[in-house]
Amino acid sequence: MDSASLPLRDFHLPSPVGWWPPGPGWWIVFLLAIAGASMVIWCRKRFTGLRIKKQAMRELVELRKTPGLSDSERIGLLSALIRRVCLSYYPRAGVAALTGKEWLRFLDQPLGDSSFSTGPGLALLDVPYRQDTDVKPGRLFALFERWIGALPRRVARNGPKGS
Repeated sequence: MDSASLPLRDFHLPSPVGWWPPGPGWWIVFLLAIAGASMVIWCRKRFTGLRIKKQAMRELVELRKTPGLSDSERIGLLSALIRRVCLSYYPRAGVAALTGKEWLRFLDQPLGDSSFSTGPGLALLDVPYRQDTDVKPGRLFALFERWIGALPRRVARNGPKGS
């Protein structure tokens, strides 16, 4: 057989590989990236709430130990601490404008009772603005500790129940 008489054809390359659908390895990378991002978001929300609660407890202990404060000043500083914790923990729009009885009812929600609006928390309304008071801050400190313990572990998006 003569090599000159064979009908030879040119090389045929396979068609180019399309970008869709991606291979199984890319699907795994995509799913791992989504799972990792979800885990980071979940951890951030969870631990931000815990960090706020721990910091609030540290500041409460410091406030208790601070010498030379009158009961009015101590309650005023406690009131400011409660407000700062709420502004850090809940959305500013739902907390910043609350005053008076609305503020105390807002503080009652995590506890599920009316300790702020009808109990020792009532002192937060006017004691910080008086020179002298007969209200002792011990019950308020205990109430604030209980309130911090009742906060959920995660930072709330919409405020406590019903806000």
